[in-house]
Amino acid sequence: MQQGIPLRDYMAVLYKTLEILRGYAPGSSPLYGFSGAPGLIVRSVLIIRICRLIVLVANSASVPAFAKEDTRRAIARSLTGPGDIHTALCTKFLRADSWHDLWNAVRYSQLNRAADELVHLSRRLSNYRPPNIAAVKSIVHSNLNPELEQLLSLVEPDVTLDPKAKPFIPQAENYDTPADAEEDSIEPTQTTADGEANADEFPDMIASEANLLAAPQAEPQRPLTASDIKSGKELLFFYRRYTLRQRVRTRKAVKTIWAYYLRHRLRHNAPMTATEEQIRKLHTEYKKDVESIDYPLLYVKAFQNHERILLGCMPHVLVYLRGLEHVNQQRKEANKERLKKVQHEELDKVRIRMDACVALAKKLKQLAWRIVPGSHSLRQIDTLRDEVKKVDSLRTEIMDTFGEDAIPKPLEEHYALGISTILTPTPAATTAKPPKPDLNVSDLGI
Repeated sequence: MQQGIPLRDYMAVLYKTLEILRGYAPGSSPLYGFSGAPGLIVRSVLIIRICRLIVLVANSASVPAFAKEDTRRAIARSLTGPGDIHTALCTKFLRADSWHDLWNAVRYSQLNRAADELVHLSRRLSNYRPPNIAAVKSIVHSNLNPELEQLLSLVEPDVTLDPKAKPFIPQAENYDTPADAEEDSIEPTQTTADGEANADEFPDMIASEANLLAAPQAEPQRPLTASDIKSGKELLFFYRRYTLRQRVRTRKAVKTIWAYYLRHRLRHNAPMTATEEQIRKLHTEYKKDVESIDYPLLYVKAFQNHERILLGCMPHVLVYLRGLEHVNQQRKEANKERLKKVQHEELDKVRIRMDACVALAKKLKQLAWRIVPGSHSLRQIDTLRDEVKKVDSLRTEIMDTFGEDAIPKPLEEHYALGISTILTPTPAATTAKPPKPDLNVSDLGI
């Protein structure tokens, strides 16, 4: 502690130094150590040294707990703002939430080694056991010998300790502390009557301890007016409305995700029907045809549309076609039974229906081979649509022959998911025409 310099002003200088090191611009100073490539690391090391000095001074000055919290906040304010610091070296000092976290950042920093190792010095007494502080080397001495002076004077070997300095005598409450007890922080100690310091030596320590280590706070420039209060209320209203909307949006998103998850779980746990298993199997088989789609490389959207039709619609088209074959087969079996019981007058009508069933069976069989997975008709979208149109025409022919109620409603669902989706024309994207240029009269030579 230097005589004649208040501790508060000394700390304010250290805080200002932290701000300068944090917001240092390479072009603002010709200092060689800051202008090179390792300039960021050099500044960050100096920041660690200053933070370490502030913490050690606060621990050694016996300041109260609230003053230490003011010191921690002052360090955080000094390291916050424009500029850059080394993340791995200085983040712990910036994000310390308590004085204990700040003290841990000092103890476990990269500087606590070799010549910069932290040392807790205490004098050997009969009933005193020094505390065991993690990451801090403890040295107990009886007399000041040259070896101890050399250990405490690593930078300048010729410097010796002041022989007039009074020894440090810990308080009597620490005499019964066990040797293996680990202290996480250095608590302020009180000296006994023999080692009591004169109050005139530290006039700044007796002044207000509340503002001992805190950085000087900027006083408000002017009182708040009515317009300032009104603007502040409006800002607070808009902020609350914004947070409320964000909260509602978040809840809505959570409900949507939960609904999708429940639907997925129900589908996963529910047993699949034979039709659903057939569609899933066809979906896997149609995946092999995606690689054989015949499109130039630049037609990305057309390729994606063709892929969606193959994987999403074609399984339903094939299931619908097989359903039509089943309907036609049922009508054929029914006509065979009627031939045995029909009278001579209705014999021609039944034979006509039988011939229609045979013709439809041939068409359905030929068409099924052209839309199954692996068919060459699936490689181009035009031929694929033509085959789907044939399926639609067969549907119309069956309904005209056997009636509109011949096809069951569950089968018509596959028609809506497959054939209707493919044959529905997609809205063509119309490109806006460029505007006509304005006529310049000077170009006409008038």
